[in-house]
Amino acid sequence: MHKAIKKGFLLTIFSIIIFSPTNILATPTSWPNKFFDFFQSNFPDDLAFCVKQDGGIYATGSIFKEKVCNKWDKKISFGAGAQGPKGDKGDQGDPGSPGTNGISGWEKVTTTSASNTEQLKTVILTCPQNKKVLSGGFVVNSSTVTYYTVANFPSADNTWTVSVHRSSTTTPWDLTTYAICANTN
Repeated sequence: MHKAIKKGFLLTIFSIIIFSPTNILATPTSWPNKFFDFFQSNFPDDLAFCVKQDGGIYATGSIFKEKVCNKWDKKISFGAGAQGPKGDKGDQGDPGSPGTNGISGWEKVTTTSASNTEQLKTVILTCPQNKKVLSGGFVVNSSTVTYYTVANFPSADNTWTVSVHRSSTTTPWDLTTYAICANTN
């Protein structure tokens, strides 16, 4: 059917319904839905009506000059019906590729320095069996020694270094140092 004829047909039918003595459009808020229910199967899928803020209406779609509603107008379309039921669950996806091995064989390595009155103590721990150092730390074993940390860091991939300096006192003290070591990939 020619576009102009379709447009004229649509406007004629629309006018008949609005001014019909049977009053198919009972209220201003319900008439668009009744109109669309009545004509839903007779128009292309992209047909839509746009209701202007002043109450005017115009049609949009592939057979009309206006293809879409203006952003401030309300769109009422034919294309979509009620939502259907939930579909079946899809097939199981393919398994993912194997990941790389992470951390394995972790262990805590510790050592304690000699207990004496030295002012500076440095301890270097080395991880066994080509393991990498992940973390480390230390504990000063004395309740009366005031100290400050000089170093507490991974000094290489497989070693942890701690250096602690104490204030001047004659109290013996020692330093327990630990490192967390593991195989890494």
